[in-house]
Amino acid sequence: MTTLSEFRSDVRSLGNFPANDTRITDAVVNREVNRALKRIALLHDWPWLDAERTYITAADVTAYPLPSDFLRAVSFRYPEGRKSLTLINIQELDDLYGNGDPWVYAVRGAKIHIGPVPSGEKTLKLRYIRQEIVLVNDNDAPLIPDHYSDGVSEAALVQLHRIANQPDMAGLAEARFQVWRTETRDNTTQTSSQPSIRVRPGGQI
Repeated sequence: MTTLSEFRSDVRSLGNFPANDTRITDAVVNREVNRALKRIALLHDWPWLDAERTYITAADVTAYPLPSDFLRAVSFRYPEGRKSLTLINIQELDDLYGNGDPWVYAVRGAKIHIGPVPSGEKTLKLRYIRQEIVLVNDNDAPLIPDHYSDGVSEAALVQLHRIANQPDMAGLAEARFQVWRTETRDNTTQTSSQPSIRVRPGGQI
């Protein structure tokens, strides 16, 4: 996997930013690499960020903790092909009354809320998109595969050229990033067969 140090070297080489540049310091490059990773994560349900967690409900408990790396939900369903719960807003969920098998859910803060109020144990599977890893140390590597890492460099260069007051170069980097985005999205949508990351359930929550 491409490390933070390698991203930094790549960005400096592509952007022609020498190591002694007083505006484009290592700290600035590191920050923009992490912002690029976050930007990419928000664009699409990338297969390398796909994960799954199993929940077991408890009677009269409607709120359960989200995974610590949760970014957004893809689906919340009963196992073995049974129906999916419907995502609604938290205000609609608060208006539900009664007990029964949950059929709706909402996300608020660090918890996932279900309704109606479960009357006992039910198994539910949350498929979600993970947050990218924040790179801190030089040997830290993100989740994005190596063969897609050029998009990270291009997205970082957009902001670095702006910081360096090079709007034309920033525009070119943005154009290259948009080409990368389209090609990578189409490629992963058509060819991905990577299974979800299975997060070991912690039993009843």
